[in-house]
Amino acid sequence: MAKRRARAPVNAATFIGRSRAESSEQKAIWHNVTGAGRRGVIRKFFDLNEMDQQALRDGLDKAMALRVGALQR
Repeated sequence: MAKRRARAPVNAATFIGRSRAESSEQKAIWHNVTGAGRRGVIRKFFDLNEMDQQALRDGLDKAMALRVGALQR
């Protein structure tokens, strides 16, 4: 009887499998800061323009003022 050939070694994980193992924060850093993939492509998913930044500041200021006012009563 002929002997069976040993199986070829299997890659530890596919691209998708490795991607699912990484945290969302790490993926965001790769895409926004260090660059993703072999070519280091930077994709600015989370950038805010000046108008959005100002709207966020105004909302935060208003929320803080309401909270501080409620605490002082």
